[in-house]
Amino acid sequence: MAVETLFHIARLRDWEAAQRVGAYRISTLDRTLEQEGFIHLSFARRVRGVADRFYSEIDDELRAQMSRSRISTASCRSLRCGA
Repeated sequence: MAVETLFHIARLRDWEAAQRVGAYRISTLDRTLEQEGFIHLSFARRVRGVADRFYSEIDDELRAQMSRSRISTASCRSLRCGA
């Protein structure tokens, strides 16, 4: 069975900051993992709709992708940069 890739849309500045500290803790626009309780992810077929609906005004958008097989229950709570 093929493993479907998951995507997270982020601001480039948030992703770069996470690279410096070693952990990405942004759930969605202007909401942290602690505030939201999870990090928003989408399958490829939904990324365009999410981007159009919520990120159309964002200039520094970045789409990070990850293999679903590499995300455990624990890492869904806190995705680590470079994982």
